[in-house]
Amino acid sequence: MQLGIKTMHGAKIQKPPFLRIYASQCVVLVCISTVLLFADRVIAYSSLLGGIISIGPNIYFARLAFRFTGASAANDVTSSLYVGEVGKFVLTAVLFACVFVLIKPLSTAMLFTSFIFMTALNLVLVLRMSKI
Repeated sequence: MQLGIKTMHGAKIQKPPFLRIYASQCVVLVCISTVLLFADRVIAYSSLLGGIISIGPNIYFARLAFRFTGASAANDVTSSLYVGEVGKFVLTAVLFACVFVLIKPLSTAMLFTSFIFMTALNLVLVLRMSKI
């Protein structure tokens, strides 16, 4: 059941289907990493880590940003958007730092390629799956 946000005219704006979006991203990421495993193990896990660094903080943001709805919760919505965005930024930076410090060997090109691809895929999926 989708909860919506009421507008001034009583219409409902549906929340994006986050579970479908992130599940789709995870399926794509696992498929790509599995195919890359046949080429090179380091490239495969670097790709997987780059995707996780993109998807994980986005899930965190979505959970925080959309927990309040309605005009009466406008201050809570604004506050949770700010907290979610800052948390997403910090979480992304910490995950990149952890990967660079803890994972050796690492294909940095594949790590960033996968991160950028998953970030772009998130945007495409949100636009396609949302009823805007």
